[in-house]
Amino acid sequence: MIVNLKLLITLPVGLIVICTAAAIWVPSVVKSTRALTNAREDELEGVAKNCRTHVIDYFARASTKAAVFETLFRMVFEESPVDAPARFLDTYGAAVWASMLNEPTLASLLVAQLRDPAIVATQTGINAACNTDVTLLSSTYIADLRPGTTGAEVANCSDPLQVTACPGDNRNHLIAGTANMSNPLQRKVLYFEKPCTQWLGNSEFLASSHNLHGNETQGDSGVSAGLTWYDEVIRTGLDSLYKKLYFKLPGPPWAPNSSFGTVSQRISSPDLSFNLSTGLQTTSDSTSINEILFLVTAHRELLASSIPSQRIEVRDQAGSLIGLTKADNKTMVHPAIVSVVTPIFK
Repeated sequence: MIVNLKLLITLPVGLIVICTAAAIWVPSVVKSTRALTNAREDELEGVAKNCRTHVIDYFARASTKAAVFETLFRMVFEESPVDAPARFLDTYGAAVWASMLNEPTLASLLVAQLRDPAIVATQTGINAACNTDVTLLSSTYIADLRPGTTGAEVANCSDPLQVTACPGDNRNHLIAGTANMSNPLQRKVLYFEKPCTQWLGNSEFLASSHNLHGNETQGDSGVSAGLTWYDEVIRTGLDSLYKKLYFKLPGPPWAPNSSFGTVSQRISSPDLSFNLSTGLQTTSDSTSINEILFLVTAHRELLASSIPSQRIEVRDQAGSLIGLTKADNKTMVHPAIVSVVTPIFK
């Protein structure tokens, strides 16, 4: 006899854990169908709870770090609210780098605020678009967007290691990292240079690229107090998926609600030996029932699965990451997953 069981648990990070146990043979000569089904349901519930613990612990890595970074930012803000992102980098940049280095599931930290309108008013032409102050830092790269590094009139910007970008641009550099422990934030290579309108140096681009729920161009990021996981998965890079944890920061006098921070956490990455899917696989392998564990987002996207061969990402012909697989896609997703997901989202 075949018994199909499923259990759903909603998580406070905008995800749903779904466990399904299918194709279970119930020998009636050993136990009654109901008794064995009850036993399987109990075991499935235990698996789901273990799965939930794994996911919560995974995302707690970002939450713990974000709380520390927020405290450090508030400390420099008390000293100098007008240039807090720059002060944060100058004061705690190396410590943040070390923290990111020792937690490989974390991809980057960003802190941002609107630039002083009085300064922006002096930035003419294409420089006027550079209207945000941003620090972006990971274990491998750094961006320091402040007055003087973006929106500046420079006579010569040909040096790729120069912090100041060409007029109207913002720069991101690869850093020395562990190759220079005395100065791990030393800029080694220009990672890229883009117009402010096409990256973080512009408030409109910053708001759209980070799915901000407020109006950053008007001085309101929409980020609420505390730590907030948005339902959306932010997709960046060619090979990795990220989810962002947002936290509100104190803002400058001219835009007190514009400041916010994000910690980006890797969901999957080719250079990660442990991620959400491998955790689900470990949980699944440790049980005796034939269960499939998977995570879906609030937008019906498949985020992780205990099936090693299950494709999570959707890529174009060039191999670039363009999205997540829809969990009810019958041609790309395991039938056991589709059969559970389809009625849930009707």
